[in-house]
Amino acid sequence: MQTEIMQSLIQQCGHKGLRLSFEPFISLVDKNGCRPSELATLLNISKQACNQSINEIEIKGYLYRQPDPADGRGKILKLTPQGIRLKKDGMAAAAALQQQFANHLGQQAISELTHILFMLMTSLGIDQQRISGRQHNTPAILATLLPGLSNHIMQRLMQLTIEQGHPQLKLSHGQVFTLISNGGRRIQDIAAINNVSKQSISAIAAELVTLGYIQRITLPHDARQQLLTLTTQGELLIEDSVQSVKELEQDFIDILGNKNFIKLKSLVANLHKALNIEPTRYSDNSALLALAAKLRHQLSADDCLRLAQLLSQQDAATTHAIKATAPH
Repeated sequence: MQTEIMQSLIQQCGHKGLRLSFEPFISLVDKNGCRPSELATLLNISKQACNQSINEIEIKGYLYRQPDPADGRGKILKLTPQGIRLKKDGMAAAAALQQQFANHLGQQAISELTHILFMLMTSLGIDQQRISGRQHNTPAILATLLPGLSNHIMQRLMQLTIEQGHPQLKLSHGQVFTLISNGGRRIQDIAAINNVSKQSISAIAAELVTLGYIQRITLPHDARQQLLTLTTQGELLIEDSVQSVKELEQDFIDILGNKNFIKLKSLVANLHKALNIEPTRYSDNSALLALAAKLRHQLSADDCLRLAQLLSQQDAATTHAIKATAPH
């Protein structure tokens, strides 16, 4: 959702130099302004990190600082005219996207989704500043609810998994690791799903290889392409991650009750399917290619040929048996 809104702001509205990380800063600065220290508290980040982001957004022309009338030593953050237009355009893009969701699921389903999300996020204390006073039927409310909950889920799962013996994990690793199926996946496929460059995914993959969670396998039919597959340690991480998900789900069930939790999962799953977020961008026989690549890596050239001959003989014998027993 955040990516779609940002692309709309860049391509249709002409805003430049945007990053996803700018969104909470822009949305939390209202017409009365906001102190940097207050913003850091709301975003749960250090004052230093907050000021670094503010400096970058200020350079882009969306924010400016002015003296705090109540404290001569302090500053108040305000939106520039360009920032005000960005905020307005962002709300319009979010409302259009939410309407697209309603077209897929129906308005009643979207209303149920926002109601449950409000219950959950209020109990968890997520984004209280931004959802306070909002109505469930606000045209762009999902632009606040979904990213806020997504961020909480990623951080909570990371915390739970680290506690199970994976101290070197980073949130960025999820962009790659969670998209590697049993058959493996190519870097360009993962980059396309995340809507980022192949270089970015390659850098994250390199870290995971160093940590021993994944390995790169050259595809037998194209030496220029590599498949990312899980190692034994990576499979253990998957098992621990599944346990973390169960713990997180139980937290949600305790808040919502089982009925509402099942409804939430169903609504989000239906929306995910309708939006076709992860279309098939790779060959259907990826699992077979991964197995072939592993065998090629483990066997000598002579053994590969010997295996191919054995499989060919087996296939010929099977075909002959089927023909012999099939009705004429």
